[in-house]
Amino acid sequence: MLAKSFTEEHRATLDWLNEISDVRFQFFGLEVELWKIGNSSWAPKFNVVSKPNDWTRSVGPMPEGETPTKRQQREFWSALKKQLEESKSRVRARKPLAQHWMNFSLGRTGFKLVGLLNTKEKWIGVDLYLSPPHAKEHFELLDQQREEIEHSLEKLDWHPLPNKMHSRVRLRRKADPLQQGDWPDQINWMVKKLEAFDTTFRPLVKDLDTSASSPDDDEVED
Repeated sequence: MLAKSFTEEHRATLDWLNEISDVRFQFFGLEVELWKIGNSSWAPKFNVVSKPNDWTRSVGPMPEGETPTKRQQREFWSALKKQLEESKSRVRARKPLAQHWMNFSLGRTGFKLVGLLNTKEKWIGVDLYLSPPHAKEHFELLDQQREEIEHSLEKLDWHPLPNKMHSRVRLRRKADPLQQGDWPDQINWMVKKLEAFDTTFRPLVKDLDTSASSPDDDEVED
């Protein structure tokens, strides 16, 4: 798109495009000036007036308030998202954020898969996360199929969490998410487990015989 001048409406449109588009596509706003010094020929000068937020973070200074750990978390999720997309995985990642978790849809409200990074205790993991108001009923129905589920996957940690509104089923392994040299192995493991969880739990979740379901929340209580 070409315009005589760059307006706030143009900037808002580019910000919106960068927000909704695949990470492989990035949109920039440029202003072009013509410069001439002495007897030299005219030459264009490009000024970047709008750019993707992630591009700013990756090549510039850290955003205010973002710690080195938070930055590494975001970079880990960016690398994981890229691998999922390049392998055309059924598991679809959301926009990478500077936090210790990333959510993945499981096809039914009230259920999600969650990737986890624990930098203090040094482990990574994958959860099936069950949201209220029917998390406990759903958990009981799945727990009745535990033997079949673990036969398809492996030994899992089942957490009904009676004193909390949610429940979860977790798989984790020892790993230091801050060791970037180990990221290829960690990301390969997480992609494999996310896909296995999706394959196993998606049809089970779809067929659970309960009535109401709840909105998919963005926060993970850990």
